[in-house]
Amino acid sequence: MKFIWKNMKYPISAARDSIEGRVTLSFNIEKDGAITDIEVVNSPDERLSEEAVRIVKMMPKWNPEWQGRPVRVKYVLPITFRWNSTQCQVQLMKEKEMKLDLMKYMYPQNKSKSKK
Repeated sequence: MKFIWKNMKYPISAARDSIEGRVTLSFNIEKDGAITDIEVVNSPDERLSEEAVRIVKMMPKWNPEWQGRPVRVKYVLPITFRWNSTQCQVQLMKEKEMKLDLMKYMYPQNKSKSKK
């Protein structure tokens, strides 16, 4: 499941609230390998659920199950979210930089102050 770990973006608001846990998803793998009918079976928080569903929707087609021919199967996938301080600190730093850039844009400092 390298795809999941490579593409996961821990929700910053969940990291701030120190939310961790396992999101369990259920979905179908169609005869052509497409993923359909994604459902959240269990989750500690809605923000983690949204990220887990986002990742599964991004996945490339799977190899279908074979029983003499391709068949549709239901699959259950647990995704564990653990707060990785390094990863989250990088994301938080990026968010702070974006806010600082926005603040500079909204409130530029007037460097040409006139002396009275």
